[in-house]
Amino acid sequence: LENRVYAVTANRVGREERKEGPALTFIGASQIVGPDGTVRARAPEKGEALMVAAIEQEKARDKSLNPYNDLFQDLRPEMYLSTRCRSGE
Repeated sequence: LENRVYAVTANRVGREERKEGPALTFIGASQIVGPDGTVRARAPEKGEALMVAAIEQEKARDKSLNPYNDLFQDLRPEMYLSTRCRSGE
């Protein structure tokens, strides 16, 4: 959301028994979230589902947060080099 992109998360539903250890339970609730953080579609927690949402490319391309801040205009690439140097790369 910080980068104003669509986010699609997918999760399984149901229970899976394992040879060792406790069974795994998957909670479902997959979702599609818009660049502004609104949930466009959400699957139920139980049962399989197919979700569809319209993707508005112009909204994802708009990186303006307000009249004073733009995600691309505010980038500081000179900071990336110092981060890479500290990590040993």
